Amino acid sequence: MDKDQIALIANGYEFDMATGIRQLAMSVLTLSDLVASLTPTMDAGATVPEPTIEQLLNVKLASVLAKSGYTTTQSLRDATDEQLLQISGTSSKTISLIREKVG
Repeated sequence: MDKDQIALIANGYEFDMATGIRQLAMSVLTLSDLVASLTPTMDAGATVPEPTIEQLLNVKLASVLAKSGYTTTQSLRDATDEQLLQISGTSSKTISLIREKVG
């Protein structure tokens, strides 16, 4: 179905319903194939990289944590609340934020 045919139908042109539905289905399939060809795919074994601390928290907090040796999200997950509270400038509110954003 080309643009002229679509314009005719949109403007009320009489057409055979079965033929119109068939043409519409063909257009949908063509569009579906086009979208699939443009959509990037991942290899079956590929993994999505984990966000960095800087992406999850504000830059200032990420910097304070890095100076204390917490440079990965896993290192923050492994740390106890008591260990994180030992870092200058952290509070229970900070720990709650870390747990919420990092896990």
